[in-house]
Amino acid sequence: MTGIITYLTEHALEAVGVLLSLAYICCSIKGWAALWILGIISAAIYIVVYYNSRFYADMAIQFYYIGVSIVGLWRWLRPGHDKKETQQDTQHIGVTEATARERVLLLLTCLAIWLVLWLILRQTDSPVPIADALTTALCIIGTWMLVKKEVENWLVFILADGISAGLYIWKGLLLTSGLFALYTLLAVIGYIRWNKELKAATALLRQEKQ
Repeated sequence: MTGIITYLTEHALEAVGVLLSLAYICCSIKGWAALWILGIISAAIYIVVYYNSRFYADMAIQFYYIGVSIVGLWRWLRPGHDKKETQQDTQHIGVTEATARERVLLLLTCLAIWLVLWLILRQTDSPVPIADALTTALCIIGTWMLVKKEVENWLVFILADGISAGLYIWKGLLLTSGLFALYTLLAVIGYIRWNKELKAATALLRQEKQ
């Protein structure tokens, strides 16, 4: 028990980031716009955590998260301007599905980001440049898909979070590793929930057209 208290004391900032991130993922699953506010705060905290642990790509992506969270908050509070969306209320835009063209573009973008980040991280003292670059690239793409509320974002996060959990165990960030292991499970739940919502909305739309 003393060891746990000591660890939490020494990693207080990480602990706060974990709690905010858990609230973030729960809001994501529910489809609540408040997730973007939590995302901004937790990203600011993790900038410090990742810098201290020399996960530079993960640190850099937090700045992206702050920016995309602002866009996400604006977009989720103003649904209906995208023709793919089904507006339900002012706080909740409908789940969408990426088109085949979008999937190809996202895959190519992810590979390009991965390559660029890997080349950059090779010049630093990052202990795992390839894996660090990969998880960062996946998270960039996944978060953009979350902004557009595309159901496939959860599949991207399942992969990214699973890899990240292993990396953080190796680095000794046990709280963050546990968080990402839980993220992986919650991403599965999120995909199932969003997929059901998408199918229900699609079935309703078909009924209305008949």
